[in-house]
Amino acid sequence: MNKRGLSLLEIVVASVILAVVMTGLAGVFVGGKRWVLHFRSRSTAAELVKKFLDFLPGQVRQDQWSTNELGTRAIANRTNGTSDGLDRNYMANYTASDAPIANLTKVKTEIKWTEPSL
Repeated sequence: MNKRGLSLLEIVVASVILAVVMTGLAGVFVGGKRWVLHFRSRSTAAELVKKFLDFLPGQVRQDQWSTNELGTRAIANRTNGTSDGLDRNYMANYTASDAPIANLTKVKTEIKWTEPSL
């Protein structure tokens, strides 16, 4: 006797297996998207460090050293964000300190942003 087609039980079992596999794949895709957004933010921040540091070479002037931001070590924090065409706001915090070599100033720049939620 030849059977043609599938029984209802076989279809239900196959549907359950497919649902379990698809649920697992959905978690992988959501996790992957979260990583993509995180590393996109990091690469944007790395590019912005260059922009946030662009003003510093103009601060190295002996005639204005006692009054400019770099000479007084009072560097104002700067923000770039959605108004500049970015997907979120990025804040640069500066810390100026003496370098190990005389007459040099070390500037540490820290970029902060808020991670997007999914």
